[in-house]
Amino acid sequence: MKKPQTEIRTAFELELLRKAQNLRPGPPPPPWNPAVTVPAAGAYACGWDEQERLLLLGGSGFSLILPETGEVLMRERDVRRMEAGLSRDGLTFTPPQGGSPCGLFGFEAGGGIRLTSDGWSLEVIYPWWPRASVVLDQVFAPGHTYLEQACLLENDRLDGPLLCGFSPSGRHLAILGSGGAVLHSRQT
Repeated sequence: MKKPQTEIRTAFELELLRKAQNLRPGPPPPPWNPAVTVPAAGAYACGWDEQERLLLLGGSGFSLILPETGEVLMRERDVRRMEAGLSRDGLTFTPPQGGSPCGLFGFEAGGGIRLTSDGWSLEVIYPWWPRASVVLDQVFAPGHTYLEQACLLENDRLDGPLLCGFSPSGRHLAILGSGGAVLHSRQT
C-alpha cells in the first residue's frame, strides 16, 4: 500500500503561504493612483517609449497608450510594420514612426523592471495556485518584512499568467495579462 504524501514545505514556506493567502485585493497605496484598464485581448508584450507612454504589442499590431488615462494615442494595425520594428530576439521594438528602441517585457519578451530606485517592488505570486496575483510593496521602508505591508493589487480584468514591470523612471507600472493591461501611475 502506498503511503500518503506528507507536507514537503518548510514551516517558513507555509507561513509565507499563509501571509499571501491572507492578503486581500485592493487599490494601491498612496502615492499610486487607481487602476486604468486597457482592454487588449491578444496582447503579448509591452514596453515604454522615451516619454514613458505604454507601447502594447499584439497579434493585430501595436498601440501607444497614455498610462495616466489609458487613452490610445496611436493604433497601428499593419502587422508587417510592427514585425519590422521588433528586434530578432523580441526584446526591443523600434516604432516605425521613429524614435529609440523600447525594451519589451511580456509573454514573448523580457521580464520587466521589478524595482524602482526609491524601493517600490512588483512581484507575481501564486497564493491560490494556479491563479496569479501581483503584489506591490515598498521594500525600502524601515523595518520592512516580506508580505507584511504588501498590497495585492486588484485585478478583475486579467486572468491566466500575469507579467508586470515599472517604467524606467518608476512613475508607472503595467500588469499584462490575457485581457490586456492594467496601469497605475504616481507623481514622483
